[in-house]
Amino acid sequence: LLDPTDFKVSAGSSAASASGIGASTLAANLQNGNVTLQTVSSGSANGDINVDAAVSWSADTTLTLNAHGDLYLNAPITATGNSAGLALNYGGYVQNGSVAGSSDYHVNAPVTLSGSNASLNINGQAYTLIHSLADASLSAPGYYALAQDIDLGGVTRTSALFSSFNGKLAGLGHSFNNLTIAGASGYVGLFGTTSSN
Repeated sequence: LLDPTDFKVSAGSSAASASGIGASTLAANLQNGNVTLQTVSSGSANGDINVDAAVSWSADTTLTLNAHGDLYLNAPITATGNSAGLALNYGGYVQNGSVAGSSDYHVNAPVTLSGSNASLNINGQAYTLIHSLADASLSAPGYYALAQDIDLGGVTRTSALFSSFNGKLAGLGHSFNNLTIAGASGYVGLFGTTSSN
């Protein structure tokens, strides 16, 4: 557990500064157990966490990022363990139980959680991970996230992929690709309709 004001995951095995860790060191630690990186706000520092180098691990362990400010995922995070997990907490959620101000998380590179029992939590909310179209039962209200890209090629559909959606979908740097709809009427798209909330 590291508790600086701002924190950076950088390339290499050693930290780029006193407030950082090398991506390979972080990955090695995740092979042996859960890891939590936590920041606080102090002076001019917001307490952001920046993942600026790719992190990957194959163990059934969880990486928890607790940022007092924003989370910036600027490089890929890849967990292949069957029960690997990722917890993203921003805006002082861990300290305050709610998001402070305008803090957010920024996914600028893919987050891949390929294990069949992998888990994702964002500010205490569990998300259902979608690994394939078979997993994508989005008819019930809820919180969903793409664990990887979903290829919809090879099939021409005559209606929206999902007739309606009432929930939250986090792309995590992934997308539904090659959706083809032809000869349809009414509401057409990935979602036919979405709820107002």
